[in-house]
Amino acid sequence: MGTIMDGFSTFQSLSIFFALCEKGRPTQEQKDQALKLLIQLYGALSEEELIQRDDPDLLLTYKELKRSILDKAEGKL
Repeated sequence: MGTIMDGFSTFQSLSIFFALCEKGRPTQEQKDQALKLLIQLYGALSEEELIQRDDPDLLLTYKELKRSILDKAEGKL
């Protein structure tokens, strides 16, 4: 992640994703984009890079948010 504005933009995009989920089921493309944004929010280029950081708290939060995105995409929440 390059700047504070990039981070804010990523966070805002994820917020919009969750807001849109309240109105209907997201498309596969929207879900995939949300997962990419989540990884970017943590300053990583891939999930593998994120996992290699060996930060248990970060990984726990990431996994919870990822599960939330997947559940929303499947209409579970």
